[in-house]
Amino acid sequence: MHTSKFLAQLNHCEKGWGLWINRENLAENHVGQYAFENDRIPRNFVHAGSLDDLAHLRQTYIRQKSAANLFDDVLGQEWAEQFLSQWRLRAIT
Repeated sequence: MHTSKFLAQLNHCEKGWGLWINRENLAENHVGQYAFENDRIPRNFVHAGSLDDLAHLRQTYIRQKSAANLFDDVLGQEWAEQFLSQWRLRAIT
């Protein structure tokens, strides 16, 4: 699943799961458990955050923008695109 679509739909997750994004292709991502994945992921994948933290950020964004009378899926996609653009800047530097 495309990274922005995955993030836009991320609602909740148990602790211990993380998201890694390919710095060369933002559409490519990997979801895995921290205990098993850290040494197995190719170097071009960079840790973007824990899924529970990312879900919380998405929900907070939607709650803050809910007065705009937009649907959650529209706000979720908007948040995902903003997150990826900010993440890309951090991953490159």
